[in-house]
Amino acid sequence: MYRLIYISTASDALTSADVDAIVDASIRNNAPRNITGVLIYNGLNFLQVLEGTRLNVEEVFNRIVQDPRHISVTTVLAESAELRMFAGWSMAGRKTS
Repeated sequence: MYRLIYISTASDALTSADVDAIVDASIRNNAPRNITGVLIYNGLNFLQVLEGTRLNVEEVFNRIVQDPRHISVTTVLAESAELRMFAGWSMAGRKTS
């Protein structure tokens, strides 16, 4: 199992509805790939954890990096892991203030 954590800055045009759409698409796309994780948005920045096989996680991450809804994508952690931290969530989304 592989875990990748990144942070990024939301684009100026990003709306709350865009964040909801990102979470919905992540749930739909991650479940068949057995990817789990969480996406946290604080109104300015994203923090996301992705867990799954290295191939699947890197495939998803490569698409994320190309997404114009955010900039300055920075990998915080990329490592092998024994256990999933978010085993029950194909993608949970949380908005914080």
